[in-house]
Amino acid sequence: MHGAHVRKDAEEAAIYLVEGIVPMAERLARMSLLKVLESGLERLFKNGDSVEQLFDELLFADSIEEVLEKRGRL
Repeated sequence: MHGAHVRKDAEEAAIYLVEGIVPMAERLARMSLLKVLESGLERLFKNGDSVEQLFDELLFADSIEEVLEKRGRL
């Protein structure tokens, strides 16, 4: 509720999110985007089915490189 007294534990949780989780998520998103661009995968994102198939393959692979090798992209 807007204007309500913030409990100490809620305030600490918010600080943890802003100072810890958000920067970590930002770094992960940036690293993921870089990996997509370095691997030449951006064209896959034009087709939702291709992305879904890639994610399905990644579930059972040891690495993205393994999947890309099988697809002939590395």
